[in-house]
Amino acid sequence: MHSTVRQAWTQHAARIVGEDNLALDIGELTARGWDGPSPQAIAYPASREEICELVRLALAERLCVIPAGGFTKQRMGGVPQAADLVISLRRMNRITDYQPADLTISVEAGLPFHALESAARAQGQMLPLDVPFATESTLGGIIATNSSGPRRLAYGTARDMVLGIHFVTAEGKLAKCGGKVVKNVAGYDLSKLLIGSSGSLAIISDITFRLFPVPPASITLVKGFPDLTSAVQARDRILHSVYTPQAMEMLDAAASAFVPQGKLLSSPFSLLVRVAGPDAVLERTQEELPSLVGNVHSGTTQWLSGEDESKLWQGLQELTPALLRAHPNATQVKVSALLSKTGVILEAVSWVAAINQLSSAVLAMKLNDTVGGLWLNGLQPR
Repeated sequence: MHSTVRQAWTQHAARIVGEDNLALDIGELTARGWDGPSPQAIAYPASREEICELVRLALAERLCVIPAGGFTKQRMGGVPQAADLVISLRRMNRITDYQPADLTISVEAGLPFHALESAARAQGQMLPLDVPFATESTLGGIIATNSSGPRRLAYGTARDMVLGIHFVTAEGKLAKCGGKVVKNVAGYDLSKLLIGSSGSLAIISDITFRLFPVPPASITLVKGFPDLTSAVQARDRILHSVYTPQAMEMLDAAASAFVPQGKLLSSPFSLLVRVAGPDAVLERTQEELPSLVGNVHSGTTQWLSGEDESKLWQGLQELTPALLRAHPNATQVKVSALLSKTGVILEAVSWVAAINQLSSAVLAMKLNDTVGGLWLNGLQPR
């Protein structure tokens, strides 16, 4: 009886998306490391309307649905749960509207992040989210998980860049919030609710972003410290100064091992400060910033620019994938805290890691102006 019901709804799903766009073989999921219960089918819709029809079918047949894109976020938020139907937005991968003069771009949710980056950079613009799995992640998954990276200190997260969203509700209805201009009408902003909801509230089909001009140049200070306290104190002095870095990151030696330029980060703790702007700003920064962070652990101050700088920040952006490749069973925990409390949390983590004999990799301070996002990557016991 169960197989008859299953065949009936899969045939209906095939009529919605086309026979070639419904997979009963979940080999793609297995190849991408899917470690949860196998769904019965994967559907690949090509439009918002097809998503609506699939959701209405799932509602009528009482099917559990999971939206997906590049399958890079499947382990975020807990162990994958059993599902009947995966709705992959891989075919919905177009840039539907781009207005460089207005610094706005509208895309379908299945568009890979790197494709948007390439299109924007050709116009001297950028979407500074710095997400991990950048070559595989789709924009729908990035928004659904509120993924971001080092430059959130200067530009914020997706909540600060999303202007509007089209989405499909649990009833299979198409809805939208926001618009295509920076100044939208007042009212309750549903996009803030959908960002970070992990697809539990609706399936995001289209997103409009605010873009930013690419700065003319940038440089990065790499400063080593012998202990956590001095590194945190240097970070605080920068945050309370007149400087406005694009990004700040602090790594311990264990985390540095997963960055391709890890040999540059040989100290027990390293502080990285990226500043962007015209040449006059960069020259002043190089003159004044070293004295602000102090002369602790002298001889470990370096300045990076050009290709070396780009490779370093790309390595930081992809630290999580590098960790998971080396340790597939690693667990990553995100802790949000006031900046004034992150030092205390780091000390507690170091203590817990020592007590439990963990080789701890800590990537700290994905900062904005009020809150620090602290990523703790716990590896296997020694």
